[in-house]
Amino acid sequence: MEIDQFPIEVVCYMLKYLSVSDLFFLSLSSDNFYNAVKKIKVNSYLTVSKINGECLLKLICPDAAGCLVFNTHQPEHRDLIMRRSILRIRNEKIKVKATYFIDNCQTTLHIREKDIPKMMGLVFNYINELFNPTDICLNMRLKNVEKYFQDNTVYTLNVMDKSVDVKRVEEVLSKLTVEGHLIALGKITGKLTTNSKINSMNQLHVRGKWMTPAQILKFDGEHALFDNTLFTTKDIGLFLNAWMNGAYPNLETLIINSKNTFYPSEVTPKLVTKPWDPKQRARHYKYRSRMIEHINRLHLAYVCDCGHDGFDIERKSDGLLATFKISWNHFFFFVWNDRFS
Repeated sequence: MEIDQFPIEVVCYMLKYLSVSDLFFLSLSSDNFYNAVKKIKVNSYLTVSKINGECLLKLICPDAAGCLVFNTHQPEHRDLIMRRSILRIRNEKIKVKATYFIDNCQTTLHIREKDIPKMMGLVFNYINELFNPTDICLNMRLKNVEKYFQDNTVYTLNVMDKSVDVKRVEEVLSKLTVEGHLIALGKITGKLTTNSKINSMNQLHVRGKWMTPAQILKFDGEHALFDNTLFTTKDIGLFLNAWMNGAYPNLETLIINSKNTFYPSEVTPKLVTKPWDPKQRARHYKYRSRMIEHINRLHLAYVCDCGHDGFDIERKSDGLLATFKISWNHFFFFVWNDRFS
């Protein structure tokens, strides 16, 4: 009895024990297997990168063993070449060289550079529809986002341009839906528009002096990390006053790094602050933002320790408690929506 002759419920149960690579290849064998793989709803994350001419598409499924990778980097002699084959996806053909690494159960399909458009379009769409990843991350320059991913929905966009005008970023965001995290660490020129989508990003990580205090007053997201800014102690005071008066209703965390020196003694006397009270909140803040990936792990332990070097403030309008910390060039701000998480 062939496996596809079993009831679909039995097939789905057996598929749960296969690796993500096995599931992918099996889905290509028949419509029945495609539907079975799609039905089991594997938890998955998809990353697509195009950096320095090299392309990579990586699918990771925490609930299934291993990961599946497509890339344009050709296998080295030490790599174990499993086979050369032709993938047939929706009446299209793609030549690949498949390698498998036992250590991390990773199957890599090496493709030719001329097949990059197929990888970015055909393969991406097939995997997206088959596995329905909960998290899609794009790491590439804006021209490639426009070329391959207009009208798509992703969780993270990492803008890899070394220099770009903010209008170009706005144009891309008008065609691409970014549900979670925008990263732009290159040089950005120009000014944000009044209703900029950048201000409404759920998580925003940018670098440089182009992000001004006036623009931050319009930020409507939950998490922000601003690197290498020109913020001053006065700007920090204005931000805290704005929050105390009801601004930033969605804000949960804010981290600012500045080229200027911050002076806590010029901020704290102007606010009613109090030390940590173990009965009011936990000592360590649980930093759930995806920007945790961009913070050194050792540094993170200090950042989230709000025990003895932080200042607690409470907003009268809604009773919301927040903690801020100031070092010579860093400002940390955490809102305790759950005080004892």
